[in-house]
Amino acid sequence: MANLRFWLLVEFMILANLAFAGAALFYWAKPMAQRYNAWTIRFRERHPQISKPPTPETTSQNYKTLVVAFRVTGVILFAEAVYFFVHAIQRIHR
Repeated sequence: MANLRFWLLVEFMILANLAFAGAALFYWAKPMAQRYNAWTIRFRERHPQISKPPTPETTSQNYKTLVVAFRVTGVILFAEAVYFFVHAIQRIHR
């Protein structure tokens, strides 16, 4: 029984980290989108033969799209961790 409890604890730790990662991704979506957008702009300015530098309109649209994508991904990770955590708790023998 001790081995089962150990793996249950490992599962709890993994799910807690997954929930934390989802919450962090949701919370820091705007700064991450800003940094990623700045990085891609610098890359495109250095290598215009690969992709032309974006216009201000497309830069704004890219920022908004990335914020939404990061937040949706964060919510999915958090919800998945909570869902599997509840199912893991139900497997505990009393």
